[in-house]
Amino acid sequence: MSQATDPAPSWHPPFFGDGLTRDDYETIAIQHIPRKLRESEPELFTLRWFDAREFHPVKATYWLAECYNQAVRDHVATIRDRTRAPFSRAFRGDDVFESRERLSFWRLRQLIDRLGIRYEFFMRYAMNWCRENGWIHTPRPGHIAANEDLVADVVLRWEEVCSQSIQFCKNPRFLACNYRGDPDQVAYERYLLCEIAKKQHPRFSLNAALFIEKVLREGAAEAALGAGLVEQARELCI
Repeated sequence: MSQATDPAPSWHPPFFGDGLTRDDYETIAIQHIPRKLRESEPELFTLRWFDAREFHPVKATYWLAECYNQAVRDHVATIRDRTRAPFSRAFRGDDVFESRERLSFWRLRQLIDRLGIRYEFFMRYAMNWCRENGWIHTPRPGHIAANEDLVADVVLRWEEVCSQSIQFCKNPRFLACNYRGDPDQVAYERYLLCEIAKKQHPRFSLNAALFIEKVLREGAAEAALGAGLVEQARELCI
């Protein structure tokens, strides 16, 4: 198995495990993950945060490992030593699937997928929760997944953030100009329209979705929210 050298998409930094072929990912899954733990993956594709829905479960786990390592580095820099932080890692080597904690990472990724939370958000607030609750040692992925209070508080924080502002995708496949009617694109468009409709002053969120982030088609917005509201959103650009 070799690492691809193509640059990573703009929505995420380069990470180990990105750019492999689907056959590579399938081989890794079969070699390292029991069948029973793979059975729920079709459902999780429909629940995972939109940006990463196109990822194979193995690639998604690699991405989670990268987010976890970054959260660990930030955690170490905060409570211990900034000079040690860049060298802090969750496991030896680069490949999480060659580590003893591969199943713990797989299970944690499945948990986060079911919650529909961005991996980097979950890991950042999970580490924050541990610091605020007096944890001295860096929490392992298994500790995080098993701590119901931690998970509940991270979910609450996610819901608060989502209620304050709509969460826009960073993946360019969700730009309106790239819309092809793929299931994940349809689901994201439905999510945006639902969230915009909840706002007390929806024209501001609609303006952001249509003309700033450019992730919503005008036709879809008019059909769901009305041409009048779309015009109000457009007027904010003047």
